Amino acid sequence: MSLVSTYVQATDGQLYKNPDIRGDDFFLCFDDDDPPELVIKMKHPLKRSNDDLIARAKEILKENNINAEFVGEPMVGAERCFSLTNLNMHPAWSIFLEIKSAIPVKAISGHEGIKGDKVVCGVIYKWE
Repeated sequence: MSLVSTYVQATDGQLYKNPDIRGDDFFLCFDDDDPPELVIKMKHPLKRSNDDLIARAKEILKENNINAEFVGEPMVGAERCFSLTNLNMHPAWSIFLEIKSAIPVKAISGHEGIKGDKVVCGVIYKWE
């Protein structure tokens, strides 16, 4: 969780403030002191292997056209909330990413504004 705003560059060249990149069973979390983290809902925690979860992570990246590599090992940790309207918590798995290029605009389902020419305080994820 970031204590300051996070700005993420999209393929249109704009920097989106606190972008929301999510699906029914995942979200991508940008932070001020950790690499971007892909979080995936574990529907059947006792039946899924790391291989299953890595396969789902690869699908998510491909479906959203996000150019990234995994960093480190998968982690099973705290329960997470996956909906903006249903605040139920679910077991979750996550892995850090090294994102190689701008996020496709169509992958961003929501945001708090576009930086434009404003001077801002926060973390900026930008790729040339």
